[in-house]
Amino acid sequence: MSRTATIGSLLLFVALGASLALYGPALPVLRERFGVDAGTSALVLSTHFAAAIAGIAGWTLLGRRLPTRVWTSAAAILLATGAVGFALAPVWPIAIAASAVIGVGFGVLVVVLNLLFATGFGDRGAAMLNLLNASFGIGATLGPLGFAATGGYRIPFLGAAVLAAAGVPLVLGVPEAPTEARLGRSSLLAPGLLGFVLLYMLYVGLESSAGAWVATNLMSGGAGEAAAANWTAAFWAAMTVGRLLAIPLALRIAPQWLVMGALGLATAGLALAHSPTLAPAAFTLTGLAFGPVFPTGLAWLTRAVPSAGRSTALVIAGAEVGGVTIPALTGRLIDISSESVV
Repeated sequence: MSRTATIGSLLLFVALGASLALYGPALPVLRERFGVDAGTSALVLSTHFAAAIAGIAGWTLLGRRLPTRVWTSAAAILLATGAVGFALAPVWPIAIAASAVIGVGFGVLVVVLNLLFATGFGDRGAAMLNLLNASFGIGATLGPLGFAATGGYRIPFLGAAVLAAAGVPLVLGVPEAPTEARLGRSSLLAPGLLGFVLLYMLYVGLESSAGAWVATNLMSGGAGEAAAANWTAAFWAAMTVGRLLAIPLALRIAPQWLVMGALGLATAGLALAHSPTLAPAAFTLTGLAFGPVFPTGLAWLTRAVPSAGRSTALVIAGAEVGGVTIPALTGRLIDISSESVV
């Protein structure tokens, strides 16, 4: 990876993080603006992740027919276009369609750039993956902060679009991503691969659900809209800190032990979040613990399942399935009970 391509990849992950994290504080606004219930508002997330699966499937099936630079630049353009569409959507169907456009670009960029960082830096792969995903966390922090500062989601989404557009010329120099033709084919029957798919499905479902509904949960406990958005930003900021802390740890601790320790700490944070008084700090602790899981798990995957190209795509596709289902399920539970169910 050249320095320019690395910087471009980091910039695109900032835009990815901002676009995904903005859905959370935007959900109450979307419910009011378009007159939809909690479960329906969560369709923007489900559509986003379903479209991400489509993007991953497209890259998996057609990745060898186009250069990697074409995939990354096209995905970045889709991300920018979708963010503009979502910011300016006048009616609910257009907002849904825009989230789908964002999702396709999101899926391609997540799988391709994570794969390039996992395989392109040798023994520093786990550390560089944490740096890449820390950039995602920076964007995920800036998005809700921008919402709180501007009082809405439109300007922050337009900002994410500008970042994505700025990244397009920088990633034209990315190297070719490994493919199953070079690394060997893989399937869910490969030893351990199904376990990684399930791990990522549950993890990303929990991460996206917590990030999406923390503002709604805190507002039900009396927090104002701006305060809830700021606590959402704190969740993502803590995740960024967790990934930065994981960079030196990943050089000293085997990835499987780092992942399991982080998930244990996240369990404690989610348990404490049941207390309304402790909930803001507990969600922040959960974000800190979540930080190392996604990138360090990919480093673990590349060691455990050598056919990295298709394995990474399958695992990240499983992750998007979690993003489709768990936030939407939480939204439906809110509709039949209350926001405290988060």
